[in-house]
Amino acid sequence: MAVYVDDMNLRADVPDGDQVVRSRWSHLYADTEAELRAFAKPLGLRESWIQHPGETGVHFDVTTSKRQQAISQGARPVTWREAGDHFARKREAQRGRERCDDIGCTEYPGDDPGAPRREPKRQRHCWSQAQGEGRKVCLRDGCGMGAQQWWNPATRRPLVIYQRNGVRIVSDRVPPCCSELPGGDLSAEERKHLATAADRKAAEAYRAGDLDRAFRLVTDARCLDPGRSQTWDQRERQLGAKARQRQPEQEPKDPAGPAVIDAETQQWAHWNARLPKGLCGPEWRQCPEHGTAAVRARLQQPREREGAA
Repeated sequence: MAVYVDDMNLRADVPDGDQVVRSRWSHLYADTEAELRAFAKPLGLRESWIQHPGETGVHFDVTTSKRQQAISQGARPVTWREAGDHFARKREAQRGRERCDDIGCTEYPGDDPGAPRREPKRQRHCWSQAQGEGRKVCLRDGCGMGAQQWWNPATRRPLVIYQRNGVRIVSDRVPPCCSELPGGDLSAEERKHLATAADRKAAEAYRAGDLDRAFRLVTDARCLDPGRSQTWDQRERQLGAKARQRQPEQEPKDPAGPAVIDAETQQWAHWNARLPKGLCGPEWRQCPEHGTAAVRARLQQPREREGAA
């Protein structure tokens, strides 16, 4: 049992119920709180007197007489500087355990490997600028994962193909940085077999009218067996044509002919003719008050006045 008592000898008046205890006080502490409580009980120290229970600085404040009694019962006398170093080391060890808990490690001394752990914090990708065909690469050391957008004509939204260490998958969620993609342990024959099975399921979805699922399965097959890219290109062209039949694009309207334009012009002229008096209407250039001749006459009036003057 490692129990210590320092030589702080700090003079203080400490209230104890209706009384005040005036003495010089020191610190009684141990390597663990359980050891401290077990040692303090024979000394006559109440458990309610313990300071900072459950923390790294847990201790008892003892008077000079209790300090001597503790030393006589086996407590190791230390200086107040040594006591400060002891508490500082315990605080640093506690911080180290908290850091290990954050990242999920078990290498810190005294860390319990069987204790429940929080999931390690997920590291984000550091993607490069998007290149041709929506390609980008994670630039973080040790990752190098690639991502490429693959247009789905059935939904008119892109799928995303992720690639790392020769493995390609289609996923709606971004794989963690530096993680291995599923399927890396498959042999080439197994990949071809799975690609053929995905192609067969895509044909069933196509006949059932589920073009979105059919396109996803074809893209899965492309990732599993990229050597048959011509086959997958043909499947995607068929799916694209079928999707366009379902969602026909609106053709641009032909420009209106002269007869249509004349009819609309006559409608505007009829509307303008019904305007209240004082407005010129469509024949404003011939208006005796606002037309071209009227404006020209007003501009000439100042010149005639200047000549007469």
